[in-house]
Amino acid sequence: MRQHLPIVLLFLIFPVIASSQIAPAEGRILNYCIIGFKVPPKENTREYTFEIASGTWNAEPAFLKHLLLKEVANDNKVIGEVPAFGSFYTWRVVCGKGKSRQTSTFYHFATGNIPDADTANVRLRIADPAKRFTDAYILCDGSRVIYDMNGRPVWYLPLAAGINLTPRDMKANSSGTITLLDGSGYEFDYDGNIVWKTPPPGAGPVNAEYHHEFTKRPNGNYMVLGMEYVSCKRPVKEDDHSVVLEDGGAGTPGPRLRFGTILEFSKDGGLLWTWKLSDYFRKSDISNFRSPGPAPVVDLHDNSFFFDENNKVIYLSLRNINRIIKIKYPSGEVVGTYGQRFSTDGSIAANMLFCGQHSISCSGDDLLLFNNNHCHQGGSPAVCRFRQSRQGTLQKIWECECSSGITKDLGFASGGNLVELPGDYFFISTAAPDAGVFIINEKKQIQWSAVLEKWSEPEKTWKPLTQYKASIIPDRKSLEQLIWHATGND
Repeated sequence: MRQHLPIVLLFLIFPVIASSQIAPAEGRILNYCIIGFKVPPKENTREYTFEIASGTWNAEPAFLKHLLLKEVANDNKVIGEVPAFGSFYTWRVVCGKGKSRQTSTFYHFATGNIPDADTANVRLRIADPAKRFTDAYILCDGSRVIYDMNGRPVWYLPLAAGINLTPRDMKANSSGTITLLDGSGYEFDYDGNIVWKTPPPGAGPVNAEYHHEFTKRPNGNYMVLGMEYVSCKRPVKEDDHSVVLEDGGAGTPGPRLRFGTILEFSKDGGLLWTWKLSDYFRKSDISNFRSPGPAPVVDLHDNSFFFDENNKVIYLSLRNINRIIKIKYPSGEVVGTYGQRFSTDGSIAANMLFCGQHSISCSGDDLLLFNNNHCHQGGSPAVCRFRQSRQGTLQKIWECECSSGITKDLGFASGGNLVELPGDYFFISTAAPDAGVFIINEKKQIQWSAVLEKWSEPEKTWKPLTQYKASIIPDRKSLEQLIWHATGND
């Protein structure tokens, strides 16, 4: 097992010297191995040679003896990669060449470590090497780590403001940050600093618990699934299991029921827009829903949403009633309903195109989803593409079962997601209770696959590590956007 240097020891060894013009600054402890190196620009200099060595050195002979890499750039910054977490490094830059050549002082930094970034404890085991997207990176919320396509950990989520998070829905966005959920919605930079956080649940006008999905919109606003609790009334008849909310209907006071909300916040934390599932419940056929138990318990279980920025509509997945609804933004009007429907006599009409679904998104006018398919005994979960008709119906136009030959019969009763990639490729995460991730093409051919695993010391074996979702950074350019938006490089 690789031996790591305790982070506390690193702080004792290195003095921390802040510098907004030099990155990584002297004494920095980094939570990543792919690093943005930067120095102040030097006038009339068009060549900068960055040199990085393993170890801590202040003399040139020893530094050159342990030189790891040399990167030549035509400006004052470059991206370099060091081999390991829990290690010390020294770097410098040579500006210009010939008689105008000037060499900087030596700078020192270290890479930190967490157990989940140690491949002796947790690993992303590659089952099928990458045929495409070889420069992509995988974010696994089960380990809080970003991996390259060879399974090498290159970034981890550190402690932030003393908070040790267990994230879900961890993903990069176009603004060069990473968002995730753990009780609250957080936005992190590459250095692991919190740059934005949802208001505390229950604070001010927000009567909410945050859950399942948190997304930063291109305009800089934030959207998250929340929760409200609404009182209901028990039916007059004992054999009537219908639900009546507090604003009408006969009956005696009953329990408070949980309903989902969609919340949009501004950059300053102000609540800009709210949509309530309880309002939709009152007006829609779901009010005809009959609970199978003796008490009127409703858990529609909204578990994902997708904002179609082009058409200004939001798709919301309701897992427990096998339904997807289409919401016009900002009016909040429901303009499409797909899946189960409920009649006044309690009967259910359903085409069963999907059930127990997760991870709704769209591609043009088509819908993409991860269909957990739990209502069909012996059926395999699948990723699906549906075409929306003008009549408000869905037609399945493509499907790929997640079964033997794709993920080696991994189980995935909940969670899972689907991300469309350029060129008719798809990234898929099978999630809980196992953690298979893979890329396929439209012909359903595997382009890359891997399994997130954790070492079980009592059993002396590797076991799949449960996660909710994984996501993908599709190319090196997108990773570099994260790197150069880090606090140390901003």
